[in-house]
Order: sequence, then C-alpha cells, then structure tokens
Amino acid sequence: MGRLPIKGKGLEAIIRDTSKDIPALRENVDTAEVEALKKEASLYTSKIEKLRSRLTRQEGKASSLENEMERLKKMFIDEIPESEDPELMIETFREKAEEFDRKKNLLDAFYLYRRIIRMDQQNVNALYQLATIYYSADFPSKAAELLRAIIEIQPDHAGAIESLEEIEREL
Repeated sequence: MGRLPIKGKGLEAIIRDTSKDIPALRENVDTAEVEALKKEASLYTSKIEKLRSRLTRQEGKASSLENEMERLKKMFIDEIPESEDPELMIETFREKAEEFDRKKNLLDAFYLYRRIIRMDQQNVNALYQLATIYYSADFPSKAAELLRAIIEIQPDHAGAIESLEEIEREL
C-alpha cells in the first residue's frame, strides 16, 4: 500500500482519534450464534433455490407461449395474405377460421373470429361463432353476452335466440 500524501502536525491526532472508530475484533465468537447464522443462511439458500426453480419453470412456460405465438404468426402470415380490402380480409379470416373449427382447433379459430370482430363489430356470423366457442369452453355467461349483442344487431337471428334461451335455462 502506498503512503497517503497527508502532512502536518495534526496527522498523529487524526489517526489516534479515528482509530477509536474501528471496531475491535471479537476473540470469543459465540459458536451457537455462528450455528444459528449458518442455519439461517441455509434456509435462505433453500428459498432462493426454490424461487430459481419456479422462475425457470415460468420462463419455460413463457418461452413455450412465445414459440406458439411465433408459430401462429408465421402460419397466418404464410396462409393469410394482408390486403387493403377489409371485405377480402374478413372473408379470408372466416374461411380459415371455419377450417380450424372443422379440425376442432378452437384456439386458432377463436383468434381469427376475434380479428374479424375487430374489423367489423357488426359481423353476426363471427359473433355467433365466438359465442359457440365460449360456450364450448365452459364460459356460458360470456356466450350469452355475445348472443345478446347479436340479437341487438339482428333481432330475428333464430340461432342466437334459441341458444340464448338454452343458456339462460342453464344459468
């Protein structure tokens, strides 16, 4: 260690005064206290490992969901062309959604019906299909809400009226 560039008569007094601030080393360390600290450290280490494990599982789930989203995006980009014509987009989404519906792939069909609704909030067919998916997924109140919206748009929609009556009997 190099010498500090401090000079003057008061240096010895400063060193003497500040040396009183340095805590003395304990010669007789209580072994019980050390053991208790070791045990506490072990508990914290265990908790940290459990949290790391949970975090790893959550990261794995997040990664899996991200991969699924990327797969869907690629599939939709490849199979559903972007267009400036909303009617063409709606028709393309409807056809693809119906194909997913036939294959019992309700998640992908749901996603496309939702896209149709974003483009045309009055699309009774897409609303009805969403209501059907909600009902199939055991969300009857959400299905009923969509069926009521259909009846507001098209009061004589027989399928919506029948389905709503059936759901209200269940609720």
